[in-house]
Amino acid sequence: MKVLIVEDNPEKLASVQQEVSSRFSDFATTIDAADCLSEASKLIYERTYDLIILDLMLPFRHGDTPTDVSEEVLDLVKGSSNNQSTNAIALTGFDDLVDTRIRSFAEAGIGLVLFDEERQQWKQTLALELEKVKAVPAIDFLFVCALEKERQALKHSGATLGAPINYRGLDCISVEIGKLRGVCVRTARMGLVEAAICTAKSIDYFNPSVVAMPGICAGFDDETKLGALIASDICWEYQTGKWTDEGFKMEAYGVNMSPEARSEIATILAEDPTGSRYKDGLFNDEVSSSTIQLAPSTSGSAVVSSAEAMERIGTQHRKVAGLDMEMFSVYQAASSSQRKPVFFGAKTVVDLGDAQKNNHLQTPGSVLSARFVVDVTKRLAKKNFKS
Repeated sequence: MKVLIVEDNPEKLASVQQEVSSRFSDFATTIDAADCLSEASKLIYERTYDLIILDLMLPFRHGDTPTDVSEEVLDLVKGSSNNQSTNAIALTGFDDLVDTRIRSFAEAGIGLVLFDEERQQWKQTLALELEKVKAVPAIDFLFVCALEKERQALKHSGATLGAPINYRGLDCISVEIGKLRGVCVRTARMGLVEAAICTAKSIDYFNPSVVAMPGICAGFDDETKLGALIASDICWEYQTGKWTDEGFKMEAYGVNMSPEARSEIATILAEDPTGSRYKDGLFNDEVSSSTIQLAPSTSGSAVVSSAEAMERIGTQHRKVAGLDMEMFSVYQAASSSQRKPVFFGAKTVVDLGDAQKNNHLQTPGSVLSARFVVDVTKRLAKKNFKS
């Protein structure tokens, strides 16, 4: 939990810090402080916070006379790309500011609390606002799965899974990887639309630093083999484009994996291109002899069980290796999010998109993918998670 308190009165700052620390005693909490608007602006635009508490009477710069900065506070919090969705509370000792600003702050989603050191009522009001923040679980990473077997495979990855919960309509299971805390959310249905909605809502609610999608997929036999693990370097939707009398003309639009994740995966491939460290106990011939590929993939909402359809889709990109039903939406939602998480996805090829579905590969393929995704997440934790 990372908190910023903007307050120029040292006694008031100490009181607010004490209340925040006591309310979040069960979280690892870091508190930054600023005593003027210019210093606060620098921190808000450069860093990402889980909670911001601001006074409304502040000096613009060190040594200036405090003045009403209500309008500036609204613009500052909502204008920062890092903190547009951050929980914010305004704390002021002036009744008239509360009376005149409460509506505009409520419309902006900012709680407004009247500070009165003598009456101490402010502590109860602030406590109610802090409980709203505390109700949102603080997590390090988010996994998105379309199938329950993909999610359950995490049990064989070194991660610890908690009990299923329904959080704001999302099908969630808590996941712990050592000291890292995360959530694995399963989409309500397979397909791009559900994946986009689920991922966007989850990022907004949980504010993860890393978003990843493990699981299984189909493969294009010219570029991959059964049992191969494909980390999606770039992903697009093969259904986007235009149908004409001459046929379908695809609109070329893809989303690249986060560069931080790509660099980490490239390092893994250089160290262990077969992914042998992830295959302990996986005795299926295709999986045990497969490689890891950093390659393009494509997504669409339809189940593909046709060699002809796979050939047609494969002509959209000469190097496309994998096909699934959700990856593009996960990438797009993460890429478009104001929270800017690091994101990647990796799925195991369990069929070639033709009529010959290989169900026997689904379980070992899910486990292979889960182990890889967990390992990459741990590696990224050392470099990209917020402190």
